[in-house]
Amino acid sequence: MVYICTMTQERSHIKSEQTRQLIIEKVAPLFNKKGFAGTSMSDLTRATGLTKGAIYGHFRNKDEIAVEAFKYNLSLIVQAFHSDLICTESAKDRLLIFIEVYRKIYPRIMANGGCPVLNNAVDSDDTHKQLKALSINALSNSKKILTNILKDGIGNGEFRSDFRPDAIAGIMLSLLEGSMMFSKLTADKSYFNEALAHIELIIKEIIRKEN
Repeated sequence: MVYICTMTQERSHIKSEQTRQLIIEKVAPLFNKKGFAGTSMSDLTRATGLTKGAIYGHFRNKDEIAVEAFKYNLSLIVQAFHSDLICTESAKDRLLIFIEVYRKIYPRIMANGGCPVLNNAVDSDDTHKQLKALSINALSNSKKILTNILKDGIGNGEFRSDFRPDAIAGIMLSLLEGSMMFSKLTADKSYFNEALAHIELIIKEIIRKEN
């Protein structure tokens, strides 16, 4: 009898987690496009097909839903980079892959309402401390990845040593995020394409000439 009860509880827990994940996936695009304040409970019930009570049966409040939605939106971008970056030893190639992956997922990012880090940062800057902290952390992690790649390139002789890796990483991210904002706002991809081309020029500039 205990075994049967345990199995029933496990199945109920699995079903609950599946429903919770489904809610997150359904509402994530809404929060990315409309922001925390702009996304209403009516939006959430329409997107999920669930009642307000059913949704709040899986989340404490709207804040928790928004946090999980941001994490999900961010994970879609992170997953696109993971396998390609870890399988490449050359620092130069990793930087070029970083750019190429952004170029590849650009249509998906735009269809989902733009870069979740940028959108969330603007939306939460003065209104939601937890969401703002998540954006800061995501940006810091991206900068750390780029900085480490640049440091690796200096260490193995691929790149010159007369530049600050953290400064170049910050410039690259600023170009990426800023160009996506301009392109999304104007529906003109040329801003994004020109930013990527400029980043590629930066990469060429820091490569040691003998390479």
